[in-house]
Amino acid sequence: PVVYAYCELHRGIVSIVKGEVGVDRCADRGAVIKVWLAGICRADVKEVAGSRTILKDRGSLFGHELVGEIIVAGKRTKFTKGEIVVFNPNITKRRTTGFGEYFIVEERADECLMRIPAGMSFELAVFAEPFSCILHSVKRLLDITGLNDFCGKKVAIIGAGNAGLSYAWLIGYLGGEATVFNLPEPDPRINFIY
Repeated sequence: PVVYAYCELHRGIVSIVKGEVGVDRCADRGAVIKVWLAGICRADVKEVAGSRTILKDRGSLFGHELVGEIIVAGKRTKFTKGEIVVFNPNITKRRTTGFGEYFIVEERADECLMRIPAGMSFELAVFAEPFSCILHSVKRLLDITGLNDFCGKKVAIIGAGNAGLSYAWLIGYLGGEATVFNLPEPDPRINFIY
């Protein structure tokens, strides 16, 4: 077992849990990850503030943008100790938060963890999750509208942060014209950091 401290979020209250974890907690298909870098998402801020509606089958998304190193891999996973991974929060709700020193995925590690390419910086890899959300939403928009691309189409994007600008880049890449609007209020993520 590994002695560790990690964070959990229950009904907007963040708590630090100390204990041991081994293959018993991450089971045969889980993993324990030492967190090296975590991003802050608007969803994190909304969950702590209690203003986010979370689907019952989804679980908390708090602390889901992370890069870390596998320190314990379940016996039935494709991972080994020392591999560097990012996380897809849309696969499993049985996990802790990436804002702790360690991050525990209790199941489905093969589906929700992805190795990062050798030489990729952690600062770039941490954007894997938000960019996958952008790709998913663009695909959904194309599916809903029945379009194959955005050639000749104009798209308005509210929010000129990293996600909004990445979304605009992808719309442009697919032939569209994106206009980005920023919100007038201060970004609540700044307050969350402090």
